[in-house]
Parts: sequence; structure tokens; C-alpha cells
Amino acid sequence: MYKNKFYFFIEFIIGFILLLISLFILFHPSMMIFSMRILGIIILFNGLYMVWKQRNNKTGIILSLFVGIILSLFPALPFTLFVFLFAFYICIKGLSQFITYYLYKQNHISYRFIILLSSLFLINFGFTYLLSPYIHLYQTNIIICIYLIYLALSFILKGIREIIGENRQNQIKRRIHVSLPVILNALIPRIMIDYINEKLETPSFIHTDGHNIDLTVFIHVSKNGFGAVGHVDISYQNIVYAYGAYDDLSNHLLGAIGDGVLFEVDESSYIDFCLKDDPQSVIFAYTLQLNHQQTQLIEHNIQSLKQQLLPFELTHHQHTYAKRLQEYTHAQFYKFKKGRFQKYFVLTTNCVLLADSIIGTSGIDIIGINGMISPGSYYTYFEEEARKEYSRVYQKKIYASSSYHL
Repeated sequence: MYKNKFYFFIEFIIGFILLLISLFILFHPSMMIFSMRILGIIILFNGLYMVWKQRNNKTGIILSLFVGIILSLFPALPFTLFVFLFAFYICIKGLSQFITYYLYKQNHISYRFIILLSSLFLINFGFTYLLSPYIHLYQTNIIICIYLIYLALSFILKGIREIIGENRQNQIKRRIHVSLPVILNALIPRIMIDYINEKLETPSFIHTDGHNIDLTVFIHVSKNGFGAVGHVDISYQNIVYAYGAYDDLSNHLLGAIGDGVLFEVDESSYIDFCLKDDPQSVIFAYTLQLNHQQTQLIEHNIQSLKQQLLPFELTHHQHTYAKRLQEYTHAQFYKFKKGRFQKYFVLTTNCVLLADSIIGTSGIDIIGINGMISPGSYYTYFEEEARKEYSRVYQKKIYASSSYHL
């Protein structure tokens, strides 16, 4: 327990330092340009020193002199490049929103007009900054600082709550979750592969106080393809509900878009299949404790999903993941006859959104501030949840093939 409180104390300190840095940058932006020029001069002198003392290190000399001269003469260049990358990210997000609108329009989803307005705003905003990144340097600085301040405050408040031991196990109300940028969260599952040996040592157990254990969240990580980004499944009463583009005949853009397919499968058979089908995959399993009200909400959400389903036969799907899964586990496949999950889109209407539609109303505080949730977001949330004194996570297990190796 003390180790976990120390973790949140460190998070509090990081949040406090991040808050001070963000406020300083916000109110003294010119100091950043000055600091970059000083850094350039230091690197330049280091290059000159290398010319004198380390003449054999030609690559280091050229790199130091080049970077030093560029930063000394153009100290705003790194920030301009950052604005360009920021604008490009906004454009990609706007484009993903527009694709989501188009898919919702095809399926007659009623609230799609708001998504269209959001996409047009983001695309216009992003292109404006792309065309003139230097002009928008100051505005971007303000936007980033506000985000960092918000992130810092979330770290501080979270640290305070956990240090004093606030019990929020039975809380149903959801709150906005301020997370790292989506691009960084998307990399987290792949990064965890590099530390899996430590994680495989012992599973974590947390006292339950007599709660029923009904629901498990599975987060799959692999070294291969889209598996590096991660995948999320939900298991309720030993039945796994998984969603994805499992109809290969309807897929486009390398499986990024396709008909949404949900399957039900026995939990133990599914885990066994996953580890045999991809020996380099790892499954993080977080079992949640639910009270009576949370259980009712989850059962209601599952039944609401089932009312949208139609059976789907894998008649023409030979040598595909779905066919192998069905032959090994006798999984039942379904497509959606209505609703937003009729079409799968990897950036928005994905496995995480379906999982969140089932367990979100039970009080999982992971509503993304930007409306996007990645498997990495779920991983960081449940890892942190497992450290709390009053945690919803009853048990954490890690499944890996006996042939797994880094």
C-alpha cells in the first residue's frame, strides 16, 4: 500500500513541476526562443571543441556544428516544426471525424451532423496552421500550455485523492479523463512488450470485501501489424465479447474500415486460441469488482447491443483469423443491423468504443477529452487503477505463450 501511495505522491510532484513549467512558458514565451538560441551556441561550441579534441569523430562534429548553427541563427525553427506536426495531427483527426460522419450517414445515425461540424472545424483549423506555422506559433503555444496545465492539475488532484485514500469504488458518475495525446497512447501497448519479463513475474491481487467478480477487461498486445497498437475485449460471466473488422471480404484500407463484426466465445477457449494463434502476443487481464447497480447497468448494455445483432456466417472466409477462431473455439459471429457499430473504423468506431459502451456507465473514468480512446488509454487506466487503495480492479493476470520471447 505504501509503495502505491508513493507512486501517486510522485505523480503529484510531476504534476506540480509540469504546472510550474507550463505557467512559465505561457507567460514568458520569448524565454523559450532565447533558451533555444543559448542551447544552439552551447552545441556549436561543443562542435568546435570536438574539432580540436576529437577529430576522428567526423559524424559528431558535422552534426554538432550543423545543429548549433541552425539553432543559433533560427531559434524558432524547432517550435515552427512542432506547430507543423501539431497542425498535421489536427488534420488527421479532422479527416478521421469526416470518415466517421460518412459511415454514420450510410447507417442513418441521427447525431452525425455534430461530427460533420467537428470535422470541418478541425480540418480548417489544421490547414490554416499548416500553411503558416510560424505565424501561429504564439497561438499554438497557448493551446499546448492550456492542455499541459489541465494535464498537470489532473495529476495533482489524482495524487491528492489517492494519498488521502478517497473511496470511489461504487461511484457511477463518469468524469472527463485527461490523458496523454492519442499518438503517445497508441504506442504504449508496443512499449510494454519491452518490459514484459518484469510484468510476468507475479499477478496482482486486491482484497474484494465480498464483491461479486463478474467482468474482465482483456488488453491484447503483439509485435505484429495492428497488434502493436493493441486490442480490447470484454468478458462477462466467462463469455468474451469482441468487436472488429472480422469480415475480410468487406474490408478496405488494410482492414482500417469494414463491416463491424461482434463475436461471442468461451473465455478459456479464446485465451488458449489467442496464445496459440500468435505466440508473440501477450494478454493483460483486469478483473473488476461490481456492485449490484453496476452489474445491472452492464447487463442492460449487453442486452441493448444484442438487440442490434444479426447472425453472420463465415461461408466464404477460408484461412482467415475469424475462420481459425471459429474452428478452434466454436465462436458465434454477428453483424449489426443498426447503430453506430455497423461500420468499423480503426480510429473511432473500434474495439475500445464497443468495450466502453458496455462498461463505461459503470463508472470507468476514461472518457477521452478529445473523444478518442485507444487500447493504450485503457491499459494506462487499469494499470493505475490497480495501484489504488480502493480499486475497482480485483485481480490482474498476464497471459503469454510458453514459447514467448523478446
